[in-house]
Amino acid sequence: MKKTLLFLIAATAMMMTGCSNDDFGGATQGMTLNATVEQPASRATMDEGEKGTYKFSFAVNDMLNVTNSQVESYYTFTKQGETFTSTNAQTTTAAADWYAYFPGNTVNLAGQTGDLAGVANYYACAGKTASATTGADGLTIALKPQVAILRIVKVDGNSTTCDINVKTGEKWVSGLTAKSNEAGFDVVTSESKVTLLTASEPGTYYIAVPAGVKIAIYNGGTLVRATKDKGLTAGKYYTVTTGPVRGTAKATIKGETLETLDTLDVDWVQLWAGGPKFATQNVAETMKWTDAVKNKFWGDNWRVPTKDEMNGLVGSSTEGGNSFTTTTVKVEYLYLQENNEFGFKFTGVQPGYTRNSIFLPVVGEKHDILSGESNYWTSYKDASSKYRRILSLWYADGPGLYTYLVDRADETKDKYPLRPVLR
Repeated sequence: MKKTLLFLIAATAMMMTGCSNDDFGGATQGMTLNATVEQPASRATMDEGEKGTYKFSFAVNDMLNVTNSQVESYYTFTKQGETFTSTNAQTTTAAADWYAYFPGNTVNLAGQTGDLAGVANYYACAGKTASATTGADGLTIALKPQVAILRIVKVDGNSTTCDINVKTGEKWVSGLTAKSNEAGFDVVTSESKVTLLTASEPGTYYIAVPAGVKIAIYNGGTLVRATKDKGLTAGKYYTVTTGPVRGTAKATIKGETLETLDTLDVDWVQLWAGGPKFATQNVAETMKWTDAVKNKFWGDNWRVPTKDEMNGLVGSSTEGGNSFTTTTVKVEYLYLQENNEFGFKFTGVQPGYTRNSIFLPVVGEKHDILSGESNYWTSYKDASSKYRRILSLWYADGPGLYTYLVDRADETKDKYPLRPVLR
């Protein structure tokens, strides 16, 4: 009668905070592994926000490669229900150290999908039994991560490259291979460049990279960031942007006498992936729409934002009060007083943008701590209407906070403030 053996693989520490050898006489063939994971049964999840937690757990059909110090091959265990099962795994006749590797004894890191669920297929983990055993009384192996996760934020469309490659020393990282009789992986390298991720659309992507070794991260051949000698911490994740999300640009601005032109550096920030690069200050004077779209303000580096760009600032809340914050998928915003001005502050909420914000002051309207209203130009022109589209900002204690786009501005008469974006 065959003896069924129980392997208990304790897949803890998963949170970011082959052929059998038949030469062993008397070995029992066929084993099952019960995998216990402390996280919820989801492939991979990450909490929202810049400081969220990456969590991993096994899924049906996941495979573990298991070996021991007395064989040279690997047994494959496949997860079905709550257990991992192998039909050819054998116990040993003498006590041995046992090792388990996920997603296998080799991991190819090239061409990763970049999505959060898919990165779990590259989340290399390894572990060994606490003491030597034949396996006859069951095994317990605690798996620990051997990789870190890079959260790649592609900041723009085709104008920004997203071709991620990683070097260790003078060679390019291509994968991982299990160490012999050790709960860990060696880094596999290549003389030629290996692409771990490519992406064309703005957004957030996830890839696994080796932990515990010094690496340099490249985007399209340009060095983005290099680690210290100790490398990245296994089980942690790190945010990397493919380009700048804040900076400065030259602006030709009228001087205090309005008769001279000064060339100044103006700060800009991006609030979401693929979004416009907003100046952090208004054009000094209000202006008509016809003058704004003719670019009669800061020179060729700047322009009026489009309605679609301003639409990223649109949202509403009816909770009332002057301390609540309203959040959309792109920004959070609130009405407040800043530098002795009342206005509307917009801050990025996507990874890589949470430190970026713009403040649109109330201009030309009655306002105080209890209420405020202002309008800002967009470049949109509807041929069927005599009115131009504006971003309207409105707040009142009680009714709530609203930002919306509306066609109600006369292009030749109304004067409104302008918040330029980088061309």
